[in-house]
Amino acid sequence: MVDDDDDGQGADERDERDDEPEGARSVYVLTASRAPVAAVFVRVPGRWWHVLAWDLQRGELSPGAWARGTLYPRRSDLSPDGRVLAYFLAKTGDRPFMGMTGRQTFSALAKLPWVYALAAWPEAGTWTRGYHFVSPPQ
Repeated sequence: MVDDDDDGQGADERDERDDEPEGARSVYVLTASRAPVAAVFVRVPGRWWHVLAWDLQRGELSPGAWARGTLYPRRSDLSPDGRVLAYFLAKTGDRPFMGMTGRQTFSALAKLPWVYALAAWPEAGTWTRGYHFVSPPQ
């Protein structure tokens, strides 16, 4: 990509995400299968994610965790009762987590709208489908 302020001689080495308009957002929603609850994932510039709980009966949003890294909503799921969030996250950090430092990828379970891991499993990169809740047989 060529910088518009340049004379065409130099390449712009900015991250692709820097091209987003100020305040750009991506929003993903996962609904519970047996409760009027949804998990809302909002990605904001700077690789930050905000997780919220949405009460669909009352139309109320409850703010929750902020996470820095790459949260994968399409590889995440919400329990049928809407209480537990299964999520897949990739992040870079100096602090060890489950024996990993540097680039860390893991799947975890947390109480919606938080991402504090109640249980977590390391992943070998981003080649995973994530975890999904199944309904018990009736």
